[in-house]
Amino acid sequence: MTHATRFVAVAVLVALALCAPVQAQTPEIDALRVRAVAGDAEAQYHFGNLYGFGLGTHPQDYVEAMRWHRLAADQGHAGAQYEFGNLYALGQGVRQHYAEAVRWYRLGLTRESPGRSTTSGLAGRLGPDPILSPLLTGVPNPSYSPLIDEGPKMPQSFGESVVLITGATSGIGLATAHAFAAKGCKLVLSGRRKELGENIVKGIRDEGGNAIFVQTDVDDAQQIEDLVAQAVEQFGRLDIAFNNAGIEGDAAISIQETALDNFDRVLRTNVRGVFVSMQEEIAAMLRNGGGAIVNNASIAGLIGFPGASAYGASKHAVIGMTKTVALEYATQGVRVNAVAPAVIGTGMFERFVDQNAEAIDYAKTLHPMGRFGRSEEVAQAVVWLASPDNSFTTGITVPVDGGFTAQ
Repeated sequence: MTHATRFVAVAVLVALALCAPVQAQTPEIDALRVRAVAGDAEAQYHFGNLYGFGLGTHPQDYVEAMRWHRLAADQGHAGAQYEFGNLYALGQGVRQHYAEAVRWYRLGLTRESPGRSTTSGLAGRLGPDPILSPLLTGVPNPSYSPLIDEGPKMPQSFGESVVLITGATSGIGLATAHAFAAKGCKLVLSGRRKELGENIVKGIRDEGGNAIFVQTDVDDAQQIEDLVAQAVEQFGRLDIAFNNAGIEGDAAISIQETALDNFDRVLRTNVRGVFVSMQEEIAAMLRNGGGAIVNNASIAGLIGFPGASAYGASKHAVIGMTKTVALEYATQGVRVNAVAPAVIGTGMFERFVDQNAEAIDYAKTLHPMGRFGRSEEVAQAVVWLASPDNSFTTGITVPVDGGFTAQ
């Protein structure tokens, strides 16, 4: 928000506050209101508490409490940020919105430690202002929330992390599953081929790993919701997700030759599937304080490839969503990044060129390294992006392309 926009927003809120009906005032409360209208953040915070608790001559009115706490919170008042988060968490004065609650709690937590007692904790935060303190006897302190102070946090080591991978039965998804298993992670693997997926999980368990398989078609939103729910039910949380499932569609054809149902099919899997997956994954991650998402894009999302209009459109969309969602949750502990592989030696590429040996040899020459990438090389990039040690990286797309896009 620009300074000009913020000024206008605050001016509108103050104007609304001036027009709001107010009960008969005592001189002290009237003086507090004058200070609040004049922009005093501390007074705005206390004035919001009058409405939030229904104290003094004010009825309990969460809409008014929200208005005044927002004015103070926007000025960086930690107490108001706590209270504003509580209003969202409890659905008071606004629809219940846990993500917003977490965002405001975090802002407050960066400025002060929450008071964990009842009367003494809240009154202590009120400081020297004598107006509210006598009215707070026995009132619990809403600024302490177990959702933030005692809830589970993002693990600081891979060994504690729960990792979900879509499209995990072959290629890059399978290699990434083994890479996370080697770190000691708990795995939730998904794909459409149930027997193959269960065999992969058995192999990981035989090697001492901890994994389950959930048959999932990412074209079906309900199946994605069930997948995430089973991950949380099995392991109690979700920390990392690799949205890898995707299809190539019909290849090596111009846009005029591309059937509309082929275009729809590619975007349904590659774009809508990632979109719904992120919706469900983020909701689960916010409940345990954050997480990391990596989306599998492609260099076809960074540059153009003639003959791949549907696939290219889908991967450009994945990169766009990655950037957008990363910004939406940057302050809430959820990082979102992407990998963009060039040609990787998988069955998808062989299908893409119809196993044409000449096309395969030509494609190798397009890579400065003179070869195709390996699934394991992409997997290592995914692990790096998801690492808790990589906590300041979000919104980026990492090409894993042997120098392809550097040309």
